[in-house]
Amino acid sequence: MHPDTDRRPKPHHYILFFAVVLISAILLGGGAAPHLTQGANTTIFYPTAGDGRVQYLALSGSGCNSTQFNTVQGAASGNSVDFTSATRPGLISSGCTGGLAVRITRGFLAFDTSPLPDNAIITAATINVFVPSKANDVDDGNDFAVVVQGRQASTNSLSNSDYNKAGNQVTAATELSDRLDLTALALNQYNTWSLNGTGLGFVSLTGVSKFALREGHDLLKAWPSYAPDQFNGFAAAMSEQTGTTQDPYLEVTYTLPSPDITPPTVNITSPTDGATVSGVITVDASASDNVAVAGVQFYVDAAELGLEDTTSPYEVSFNTFTVLNGSHLLTAVARDTSNNTTTSTAVNVTVTNQPQANLPNVVLIVSDDQRWDTVSYSYMPVLNSVLGPESVKFGNAFDTTPLCCPSRSSILTGQYTHNHGVWENSGPIGGADKFNDSSTIATWLKQAGYRTGLYGKYMNGYNLLAPSTPLGWDEWHTFLDAGYYNYQLVENGVTNSYGGASSDYSTTVLENKAVSFINSTPQNQSLFLYYAPFTPHSPATPALQDIGSFTGISPWRPLSFNEANVSDKPAWVRNRAKLTSTEIAKSDALRQSQLESLQSFDRSIGNIVNALQSAGRLNNTMIIFISDNGLLWGEHRFYNIKRCPYEECIRAILWVRLPGQVGRTENALALNIDIAPTIAAYTGITPPPLINGVSLLNIINDPNALWRSDFLVEYKHTSQVIPDFNAVRDNQGHIYIEYATGEKEFYNLNLDPYQLTNSINDTTYTSIISALKARLPALKAE
Repeated sequence: MHPDTDRRPKPHHYILFFAVVLISAILLGGGAAPHLTQGANTTIFYPTAGDGRVQYLALSGSGCNSTQFNTVQGAASGNSVDFTSATRPGLISSGCTGGLAVRITRGFLAFDTSPLPDNAIITAATINVFVPSKANDVDDGNDFAVVVQGRQASTNSLSNSDYNKAGNQVTAATELSDRLDLTALALNQYNTWSLNGTGLGFVSLTGVSKFALREGHDLLKAWPSYAPDQFNGFAAAMSEQTGTTQDPYLEVTYTLPSPDITPPTVNITSPTDGATVSGVITVDASASDNVAVAGVQFYVDAAELGLEDTTSPYEVSFNTFTVLNGSHLLTAVARDTSNNTTTSTAVNVTVTNQPQANLPNVVLIVSDDQRWDTVSYSYMPVLNSVLGPESVKFGNAFDTTPLCCPSRSSILTGQYTHNHGVWENSGPIGGADKFNDSSTIATWLKQAGYRTGLYGKYMNGYNLLAPSTPLGWDEWHTFLDAGYYNYQLVENGVTNSYGGASSDYSTTVLENKAVSFINSTPQNQSLFLYYAPFTPHSPATPALQDIGSFTGISPWRPLSFNEANVSDKPAWVRNRAKLTSTEIAKSDALRQSQLESLQSFDRSIGNIVNALQSAGRLNNTMIIFISDNGLLWGEHRFYNIKRCPYEECIRAILWVRLPGQVGRTENALALNIDIAPTIAAYTGITPPPLINGVSLLNIINDPNALWRSDFLVEYKHTSQVIPDFNAVRDNQGHIYIEYATGEKEFYNLNLDPYQLTNSINDTTYTSIISALKARLPALKAE
């Protein structure tokens, strides 16, 4: 028969399938969103743009025989492809042309079924194709058409190499639908192939569902002894025929599972209610659910205990030294895969840990707004004399949030600010009332039997909590509002006022109280002293005897002082005018006052060390000295500012004195978050799991130990000049800064130690900047 007769599949096709989805008979994008129910839902999908046919046509005159048929059927690649024709339908056929050449054509369909609900249960699906013409010249039982798996490489195009991708294998491919006999195909209307159970599995809930159509002789590799100009197959209307109503479509019927609203069950199985515990114990729980338990989170007194345990048996290690002796409530919250939760009945346990004998003493000294470059012998001679010989001085020490309250919270907990949550010095996102004092160095040491005492500054905003004593402190002597004269101290629940006499100078008062604490601690009890005078915080009033001791000091004029060109800096710097002569004088006066006020602080350190020596404790005492943040002295046009990400703000003093330690300078990165785990390691305490810092003893004892290569600097505020920022500072002298405004900075401190040139757009540093930027999410997630 001539190939253009009505019953012959036409030799061309159109293939573009538009990704239009009809759900519950509503076209998405052109109508309202579907209403899904737990009953049967029907969705219709139209094809993507890569649908059509791939054909292999043998050389004219090569013959109509089984050998040629087998060669064409098993070819690895076709020699003709069409997925763009807009005038003629495509073919699914096998046969032999009048020119004595075997021809096999395979059709490909792809549907974007990702709009289906992820939890859909497919119950039925049909592929529907409009058939304008057909041919059935050999009716031998293999004259059928069937759906198989489509493995075409692209959903937007076809290539000759897709020819052998119609099915999981070329011959006898797995059939995904019923067979439609060619004699039964209805012309000029849709014909429907119903997917079988295997075929339903190829309907994707998250991506593209790919199918192919094969003629039976082609599928089975069954030569039907075609004569010239005989074919079996049909023409399939494709979606390139714009404006027609004959596009193929996939109709999917599915149900949705009933929502899981049944919560899990959970019970703590050990310890039992009323148990007395000590040391490190294991808390066990049993949990079950009608579907599946996703995890169990344990709590002690409403505070998370470890991480959620996602595998049975559900348990967590509880170091009871991290809480105070007494009654505590243990609970467990089970969560199922639908996020239903249940809280167990609380189990009341009594912690009774005995003091541990022969534990070392710990003295933690925290200065206020002291720059890292103010600890030389010319500024603090006593410090250098009494602590220098046995101290490891960290030359690359930093505060991860350069501000009093956040930094002190990090010192006490070992956590980054994003974990302890104290971002500012006052509300709504800062201050002492935002700090969770249930797990700190003080509570750990007190539980271990230490006598604990705080003398000086606790945190900004403590006045909102006064006169209460936070957890973990035996002796509590802290500023109601910090000052040098005419201030108040809250002392073990009692508020005492101090005047303007020289004997009321706060550094001297606190020093005397700290020495008294050392002397009054029983010899058989270890002590933890937290000594934190106001020095040298602005207004940095010096003691009477120190006034004028730094008169005539050379002005502070680094290259970044009153920076001339800030055009490459972020807006918060660009918007700042150069310092006036009056402001420069104020900055110089502040610097002089700070250095003068440090003299009484310096002497107080010497007197505390002498008291430890006299009490026979010095040879069993770790002394840590750290500053809570740095300060600008006119650099980058600012003075008396500390919230910035520049070196002057984030660098810290950090000395660790250990008995018998040979003093040295250590350049490994050390952070304020390392203080708590260092003290825990030195005293043999196991801290809670959420600790971001690491023990400095590792690098102190082994300078070649593996160590951090970078760290996070972070800041968030509500009403400050400096916008929120996150930064990564590495051990190679690089810092990358991202502001909430979208602005960015990068400095190579090896070449630009004063941070004069923002190199964020310098292609020399592209790879370094990319690496640091990539580290930010991980550091923020710690």
